[in-house]
Amino acid sequence: MGTIRLTIPSPNPNSGLGPITLTNKLDINHYVPRDACPDLNQDYHAQWDRLVAERKAITGNSDDMLAGPLEAEFLALEALIGCVPTSLPGIVALIGYLKGFTEGDDIRIEDAHFPTLFASLSEALNGLSAA
Repeated sequence: MGTIRLTIPSPNPNSGLGPITLTNKLDINHYVPRDACPDLNQDYHAQWDRLVAERKAITGNSDDMLAGPLEAEFLALEALIGCVPTSLPGIVALIGYLKGFTEGDDIRIEDAHFPTLFASLSEALNGLSAA
């Protein structure tokens, strides 16, 4: 079983956005704030908890088993994103490697990573033009 997913309708039906798929329980509070929609927020939290219980009934408590390796992967990804390549082949290799993190069901590059990634690539490209 992969990542738990909970699909909810767009919080703003007039926005033109379709349903939103949540992959983190904290996202519920972001898209459906507790103070603005307490009943709906509580319902989505209950749905999330049911999905977690169903998964644990099938796989056991795999979250505890995966926590260490996932944290190591996350820290390695952050270190890689902050690394500044020193050559054009290094830039191409970094982009090619990171492409693998955006494919498949479990996208592991989060929005918070992009400023650091863009700063690293910008510094690398500026370094190439100065050389």
